[in-house]
Amino acid sequence: MGTLTRPRLNEAILNKWAIVDAKRPLSSTVVNKLKESFRAEYVYNTNAIEGNTLTLRETQLLIEEGITVHGKSLRELDEARNHPEALDYIENLATEGKSITEFDITTLHQILMKGTIEERFVGRYRTGQIGIRGSRHVPPPAYEVPRLMEEFVKMVNDNPRELTTVELAAVALHRLVFIHPFEDGNGRMSRLLANLVLLRKRYPPVIILNADRKRYLNYLAKADEGNYAPLVNFFAQYVIKHLDMILRALEQKPEDDLLTLVEAERLSSFSAAYLRVLANRGLISASKEGREWRISKRELLDYVRTHKKA
Repeated sequence: MGTLTRPRLNEAILNKWAIVDAKRPLSSTVVNKLKESFRAEYVYNTNAIEGNTLTLRETQLLIEEGITVHGKSLRELDEARNHPEALDYIENLATEGKSITEFDITTLHQILMKGTIEERFVGRYRTGQIGIRGSRHVPPPAYEVPRLMEEFVKMVNDNPRELTTVELAAVALHRLVFIHPFEDGNGRMSRLLANLVLLRKRYPPVIILNADRKRYLNYLAKADEGNYAPLVNFFAQYVIKHLDMILRALEQKPEDDLLTLVEAERLSSFSAAYLRVLANRGLISASKEGREWRISKRELLDYVRTHKKA
């Protein structure tokens, strides 16, 4: 069994996933609404983490309406244009339910990176040594990549450590970046493959926010040293956030208002700072609008009832 996730986080994930799973099949209306809100935000954030300068609105216009944004490089535009097809590809792989292969991974890289790098690097493992800007980690030499990728695929398919689905997704995310099998696009690939691991077990895909980039990179660096817990728990909080989004879409109860931290503080006996900690740790249903947390009124009242101050 996995032991990397904090017990309360793991319990929250399992409980919320069970509720969502019991409501399957989800209505096409809910699925389409979730997918529509997910795609542009995912593409914007995963590219922004890697330095792409398109804004969220520019990304939406480009991938949803085909409106070309002026003043941006062709590479930046193609990085955004390619992502919807890459997301479709991992969804199809998850639906097929087959084992992930190296061919699947190189095909995904080909879809993701076409037109953004030299053709000889697209869909092929690197043949030379590379560095990672801003990281102390030196990827393994190129001659080790085929063996390491064979081991990577076996790890994802067989899960020999018996990790939970969320733990396996987070470990796979780090492992792909650690190997750095491609000349470019490894960060984006790692996040897509982590979501593929989630989707195969009917978990929702997650968006790692560019606003959390510094923490994200710090946790990847800790994982380089063998300390996976910070990255896993960071990733687990995102899983909870996206499960909560599905539950809210399913329930669609107008009385379940979303409160600002100040409003939540007035309604409870807890400070805004304490509530922010709960939200960051995924211990209460909350979502971010920009940089501001919004907390579910119903779950806040439930939390107050079960955690009354002495």
